[in-house]
Amino acid sequence: MNQSLDALIRSNPLLWQGASRFEPHDESISSGFEELDAVLPDGGWPTGTVIEIMVDNWGIGELQLWLSLMARFSQQDKWLTMIAPPYVPYAPALINAGIQLDRLLIIDAMVNAQDIWWSADKILRAQASAMVLVWLPKPDPRGIRRLQLAASAGNSLGVFFHRQPCTGSPAPLRLQLRACEQGLDIDIIKARGSWQRHTVTLNIQT
Repeated sequence: MNQSLDALIRSNPLLWQGASRFEPHDESISSGFEELDAVLPDGGWPTGTVIEIMVDNWGIGELQLWLSLMARFSQQDKWLTMIAPPYVPYAPALINAGIQLDRLLIIDAMVNAQDIWWSADKILRAQASAMVLVWLPKPDPRGIRRLQLAASAGNSLGVFFHRQPCTGSPAPLRLQLRACEQGLDIDIIKARGSWQRHTVTLNIQT
């Protein structure tokens, strides 16, 4: 592939590649789990993008998956934002994970759906937080596309959770989480740069 075309494709987070020969690049961030990094196309979480997390029920370990990265960001004096979490985050557990609470902003679930989308878009676009975690009442492909554009513009990482199927989602990385006896099954159902589906089991206790 021509190098200039290669660079153009790599730089556009809205382009999904069915298969790729690309090696992991420097802009990915380790998930904190070696077995998960091994199957993510970039060797970790991609940056400047959004990641879609689908769960059947809240509280199966979806937040524990991100505690390591949240701790790293907060210890670098970067801001974290949680928008409309279904439960009040348990502060002692966050502290035990190494998260600096004075770098964490929470917009509670009392806001309406329109405000959730608006807040996520503005915070991602403005680089106000290194990481924005959003619990969506209902997935919407157009809204997800707007968040993807905002994350790309702000070079921020957006993670959004929902419990309803979403067809035609433009999110570059989509994961389905399921509770299991060992902890958490993670099914990578879509990843930019790969057409293969992978399932990884992590020993995450809720």
